[in-house]
Amino acid sequence: MAVPKKQKNKGEQEDEKRLEALLDLLEKLSIQVKYARGYFRGGLVRYRDQLFLYLNRTAKAQNKVDVIVNELQYIEIPPHLLTPELRKILTIENSDSQNKKTVGVRKEGLK
Repeated sequence: MAVPKKQKNKGEQEDEKRLEALLDLLEKLSIQVKYARGYFRGGLVRYRDQLFLYLNRTAKAQNKVDVIVNELQYIEIPPHLLTPELRKILTIENSDSQNKKTVGVRKEGLK
């Protein structure tokens, strides 16, 4: 007898949507995403002039979103790639700091 899959609650579904939007952005930025298991959180790596983002395969979607948003602060993101949804994700996830600006965005593109 097959074990039924656990239904995701609304918060988990929203986290999955945020994760998909961020993964699409990473693809547009030519950053390869690698998944691995282990005792690590994840992060951005530069190897031979190419960027890779490592994520823990066993982490929850919210943790993956946190890692991606944290690492995107080190990358300059062209404004035309930022949809309103992505701007919201990047500012909400970074609202801990007192300066609530969108991380990694070129200032001249926000006029």
